[in-house]
Amino acid sequence: MEKRTVLFNDNWKFALTEPDSDEKALQNVHWYNVEIPHDWLIGDTANLYRSGCGWYEKRFSVDKLDPQDCYILIFDGVYMDTTVYVNGKAVGEWKYGYTSFSFDITDSLIEGDNRILVRVNHKAPNTRWYSGAGIYRNVWLRKTSRNHIVQDGIYINARPNDSDHREQGKWKVIIQTELSMQTCGTLAFDVTDPTGCETYSCERRVCGKSDKLVFYIDGPKLWDIITPDLYSLSVALYAEDGTQYDSVQTKFGFRTTKFDPKEGFLLNGIRVKLNGVCMHHDLGALGAAVNYDATYRQLSKMKEMGVNAIRTSHNPPSKELMDICDKMGLLVDSEIFDMWELAKNENDYHRFFPEWYKTDVAAWIRRDRNHPSVIMWSIGNEIYDTHKSPRGLEVAKMLAEEVEKNDHMHNAPPTIASNYMQWENAQNVADFLKIAGYNYAEKLYDDHHEKHPDWVIYGSETASTVRSRGIYHFPYETSLLVYDDLQCSDLGNSVVNWGASPLNSYAMDTAADYSMGQFVWTGFDYIGEPTPYNTKNSYFGIVDTAGFEKDSFWFYKSVWDIAYEKPFIHLSPCYWDFNEGQMIDIIAYSNLPVLKLRYGGKTYDSETLDHKSKGKLCAHFRVPYHKKLPIAVIGYYNENCTNDNYAVEEVLFTPYETYKLRMRSDKNEITADGRSLAFITITAEDITGQEVQNANNRIKFTVSGAGRLLGLDNGDSTDYDSYKGSHRKLFSGKLLAIIGSTFETGEITVTAESEGLQPTSLVINAVAPETVPEGVSVVTENAFPAVTTAYTKEIPVRKIELTDNGTRKLGKDNDTAMVSVKIHPENATFRDIEFKCCADNGVEISFASVTDFDGSTAVLKAFGDGNFRLRAYSKNGTDIPKVISELEYTVTGLGKAEKDPYIFVAACLCDFSNVPVTTIDRGSLGGFNGRTVVGFGSIDFGGGTKHITLSVGNSGGGEDYPVELYLGDADNGGEYISTFNIKNNGGWDRAYPQEFDLPRRISGIHDISFVINDSCIFGGFEFAKYDRTYAENAAADNDNLYGDDYKVNGSCVEEIGNNVVIEFNDLDFADGTDKITVTGRTPLDNCTIQLRVNDENGNQTGPMKGGIVIFAAGNDGISDPVFPGAYEKVVAVASLGIDGRKVAGSNYGPWIDLAALGGHATGDERFRVFSTTTNGGYGYSAGTSMAAPQVSGIAALAVAAFGVQRPGFTSEKLREILVGSGRKQFTETINPEYAGMLGNGLVDAEYVLFHDTRPDPVDERTIAVSGYRTHAELSWRVPRCYLERPVSSFDVYIDTRTFSAATVDDIPATAVRHTFASDAGLGETFACRIEGLEPRQIYCLAIVGRSPSGVPSRPAVISVRTGENTPPEATVPIPNLFLQSDDKAGRSIDLQLYFTDADAPGDRLSYFVSPSAEKVVECRVQDSELLVRPCAAGRTTLTVTARDLDGVAATSEFQVIVDGTGVAMELFPNPCRDVLNVRIPDAEGDFPIRLHNAAGQQVLATQVSVRAGDNGNTGRIDVSGLSPGTYSCTVECRGRKLNSHIIKR
Repeated sequence: MEKRTVLFNDNWKFALTEPDSDEKALQNVHWYNVEIPHDWLIGDTANLYRSGCGWYEKRFSVDKLDPQDCYILIFDGVYMDTTVYVNGKAVGEWKYGYTSFSFDITDSLIEGDNRILVRVNHKAPNTRWYSGAGIYRNVWLRKTSRNHIVQDGIYINARPNDSDHREQGKWKVIIQTELSMQTCGTLAFDVTDPTGCETYSCERRVCGKSDKLVFYIDGPKLWDIITPDLYSLSVALYAEDGTQYDSVQTKFGFRTTKFDPKEGFLLNGIRVKLNGVCMHHDLGALGAAVNYDATYRQLSKMKEMGVNAIRTSHNPPSKELMDICDKMGLLVDSEIFDMWELAKNENDYHRFFPEWYKTDVAAWIRRDRNHPSVIMWSIGNEIYDTHKSPRGLEVAKMLAEEVEKNDHMHNAPPTIASNYMQWENAQNVADFLKIAGYNYAEKLYDDHHEKHPDWVIYGSETASTVRSRGIYHFPYETSLLVYDDLQCSDLGNSVVNWGASPLNSYAMDTAADYSMGQFVWTGFDYIGEPTPYNTKNSYFGIVDTAGFEKDSFWFYKSVWDIAYEKPFIHLSPCYWDFNEGQMIDIIAYSNLPVLKLRYGGKTYDSETLDHKSKGKLCAHFRVPYHKKLPIAVIGYYNENCTNDNYAVEEVLFTPYETYKLRMRSDKNEITADGRSLAFITITAEDITGQEVQNANNRIKFTVSGAGRLLGLDNGDSTDYDSYKGSHRKLFSGKLLAIIGSTFETGEITVTAESEGLQPTSLVINAVAPETVPEGVSVVTENAFPAVTTAYTKEIPVRKIELTDNGTRKLGKDNDTAMVSVKIHPENATFRDIEFKCCADNGVEISFASVTDFDGSTAVLKAFGDGNFRLRAYSKNGTDIPKVISELEYTVTGLGKAEKDPYIFVAACLCDFSNVPVTTIDRGSLGGFNGRTVVGFGSIDFGGGTKHITLSVGNSGGGEDYPVELYLGDADNGGEYISTFNIKNNGGWDRAYPQEFDLPRRISGIHDISFVINDSCIFGGFEFAKYDRTYAENAAADNDNLYGDDYKVNGSCVEEIGNNVVIEFNDLDFADGTDKITVTGRTPLDNCTIQLRVNDENGNQTGPMKGGIVIFAAGNDGISDPVFPGAYEKVVAVASLGIDGRKVAGSNYGPWIDLAALGGHATGDERFRVFSTTTNGGYGYSAGTSMAAPQVSGIAALAVAAFGVQRPGFTSEKLREILVGSGRKQFTETINPEYAGMLGNGLVDAEYVLFHDTRPDPVDERTIAVSGYRTHAELSWRVPRCYLERPVSSFDVYIDTRTFSAATVDDIPATAVRHTFASDAGLGETFACRIEGLEPRQIYCLAIVGRSPSGVPSRPAVISVRTGENTPPEATVPIPNLFLQSDDKAGRSIDLQLYFTDADAPGDRLSYFVSPSAEKVVECRVQDSELLVRPCAAGRTTLTVTARDLDGVAATSEFQVIVDGTGVAMELFPNPCRDVLNVRIPDAEGDFPIRLHNAAGQQVLATQVSVRAGDNGNTGRIDVSGLSPGTYSCTVECRGRKLNSHIIKR
């Protein structure tokens, strides 16, 4: 191996053992092949924080060891607590997971094969976010001489000369070089500029262990955020005989920085406001494993947004990030620690800090001190040590001293990021450092700037708005931090209580002119810290983990990216697909100053933006949603622009159903080096090609050729599908696939498919690298496994469409609304819908609820006054709502509704208070200041309660927090009940429940109030129903008391006369009882107390009372009644032989109830019954006296099974079941001559014991269903009825309406029932066919198995589509139409030319036309002919809808221009792609035509030749060279200018 540094990532193996294990644990482990960088945690999303001891092994060969050679093993990062062994010898250890380290392994090597073993003892929890685990950054092997330049031993400082007057005006460069040992020789220095030209070179003698070179450069190119010019330095060390010992290359830049308390930050003497973001280190689906392309993509997104600074929260970054920041011109606030001596997590770095902090600070500073991008060294983030005691200042000084040691030429100053700046200890640290980072404390800026005029202030963390991309929770004015779907609103109305919205934090920072700027939390979402939920990844990012922009991206771009000249508008929500009439907030971000909303033919008043003024940073509109009306926001350069003179327009249309997939790659080719990546975005489109941005289909990928699939991500924090699987769902319409190269060149074919959608493929080329890849492995076999799941062909619910009559107002005369519920798409796999009535903040209310839902219509009923939202949920097969739909309602005239105290009542639902109260997240109240009464009216306690659960957040420093409870208003005569002392539960951001007993039972309806005396978070309350069933109950605590004479005295009922009844209601004896204790006193010797137990209907409960009488029918062989068997209430039993024939001697007749096997009186004794005899012995007998005991025994089994354990089982019920069990058909088939004479036939013990046993339901996984034009074919495996018997009959219910059914009673009455008998065995396949179905129809089916007694199973509900309907298509654009205002005949258009339907002629199309502007034209449709007549001069857009018999529609739009001048112009198609047609009805010739872009710049000037033809007087021009956008078009014709606009796709 020649002397050089080589990448050493190839041929590593990995094994995982228990934490703290040693090499003995490796004896029987399996070693996997892995690629370095490697993160062993990212493959299992359910266990991202597990502990383990990871072992890495690499074997390599050294041909010859020269005594002068030196081998240095370099690790860019290993997480964490690492020990390195070479050939069994420990060569070093390293504790921190984020700093780089190296070991000299020379003395441990041998000639030939060598073994490196790396032990990584990862113990969780060790950070507040996802760290990853393993060798997650690159490994290098440096071969050099024992005399060499030490690792990170080159230190460069370049600054304007201010000391040597001889070099005035030049830049002074200092290069310090550290050597490994005393060396006498030569150092050669070469400096080249950004173009590669030599700027400076020299050779100088060195004799010692270090060198300091000083030289001057005149007029260097400066490094800044616009032109990040980098210089290269090469340093070579030579022996005195000229032999080269070592050489090192690095880059640096010329720049100056200044931190001024009044002016903020200055770069090269120019003031620069820090538009920064905080960034964690993970790369989404790749985990913590570093990759250059992935890091570049993240930083490019930030640069595109206008970011100029990165804070590496909260640890030293990768070398790759630093190099990219240098190249991109991104400033870096490099941070090292999130904790010092005091822990934030059990296993974090605090364990090692005292012994290791000096080593880690040196590694951190020395590696990155030459990077021109680094402007600050942050020694800590939110360090509790700096708040708790003065020790924090001592440690800060210790760390600053180490920074000074390793950056004594001050390339960057130390700073700190603190959330404790309002307290003295933290302020002392800031006063020492002078450069102070504030976390979420902008409110302190002005005061601290005045008190500490020498402090340089900046926002080290700001905003902390939590968002889920493409998820919108309305209304915008309501803060909605938490929501049922565990998502946060992308409108920007989800803000944590310590943070601020992007708009507010930006405005506060802008107002503080002295502030250096801010670092927004965070640029990208990161794995971990999923505030405010307990899901997978954070919600703080401006961009999600997949790299897709949230709506806040466009806000920051509008205020930060001042160099971006192209005008833009971004709307939030970014799609237009809600419920008819639902009120929708629209937030518009733009870099233009004036915005107008156009909707439903109306242009709303303009909104003026000022990107430096709070309250004017965006535009806010609120309109009702209408499916057929697109919404448009138009941007103008100033308020004086006319409506047509706009710069850009953003239009949202309601999409059709998801139809196909589309993939876009960020690059067409990647390098076949095993490390290059392509990032593919997958979206879903409707049949017109419009993106469906709320699509959530599951997508399956296959990759073939010269590449591989490395990860999938959609940014959804609630999605625990594997990052390393082959399938994942779209989230808000997007999904990311990461494709990696191998060493193979050629095509990489990526195919995406999804159930019910058109698949798509994309090809990327893998091209040969410039040099052969070294030190890299591509693992295809024996890889460390990821935890993945199998692909399911599910079709998720995308949207729940709610419609009603549109009034949304309920009251006394109409307290009920019928809400239609439609699932999109219609063939969705999941059909279950849940409902909730809640306030705007999501807290459930009690004055309205859905009382019934049949699968297609929900009955919404109001019980009291108020405003609420009806929400409908689909969980899409998960345990949380995935799709939420809502409508707003108002109720008046019903009065106040009573609250149920036995379900949680949120504090925000309070009815009265003595001072104003503030609602925060989760329906809690906060911001209390002094004594506050919070009251709730009309609480119905019913039978009573003696227990309360209070939800209160108390972080009050260990003190108990008192909360008082009153019946009534505490300030207006309320009755004091108790004081509850809330323990300190750390509830600084939320409330936690705590239970208390009440001193007495509270029952009936009351107002209640709570008294709160200090700051806390009051979440709400919930009482527990007092279960007095098994408790001691005082007689006076009865529910009803009546009778002749009595008196209540305290807890007793005394002086009881005759017939006094004491009732206790709602007792639940579900666990059974055999004893009751009654206490009291009486002067009588004997006192009778009668106990009566009834159910809610007054019926007997408890064990069966009484019994039944069973008698033999007699053996006279006659049909006349024989008593006592003939008595009506007696069960009379006849006798049958073992062949089922009536025995000759048995009586028979219509008075018989049952028959049983009594044996034959003659013949073989084996055909008789062995029983007792009259002489006390045993013998064989026959007759009805042998049959009756069988019936008695079966009756006894029934009493044992049901009589005790089933309350309400009576003797009448026993007789009914027993007699009903008879197998009459069987008996009369064998004995036709005795029809009607043997009762109900042979008794059936199986029926008696299992008569009401519910069969197992049909397993939906075994159902196969195929829909044909007019019938459906079904099959399934036969389930168990009881014991091991199969179900013998099935009902199939079928309906055109969607329904869900937990029981057969839930199946709608409209469903048609088909019954099928089955003789298939248990587990065998049963098949059937349903005829008479309508074509092109979706049917909902419920399969119900029935027991022999008719008991139904739980339904298995599925759906089937018959004769798949093909939607109509708008195949050819309808040409724009020009009419003269005096053209009374108008123009006729045959719409059949522009629409097709593959199901024709059977599926006839109906046509409907709607104009965008009234009174311009008159339209009439007759069959397929559209007649358009002019009414007045003007322009309108006609929307033509073609609808088939199934109601499926296609639309097409075209413009009609009515002109009274005699000259008009039509441009088509519009929008256009490559060719634009120009039609001028009344002119022919060659005319000049000019196109201008939205900025007013002319982009095309040419001639258009207009000639008569089939399309009228038409010419065409080529516009393929134009970029997509909006253009104005001007044609000079007959001395006039004809103007119009086009959209170029």
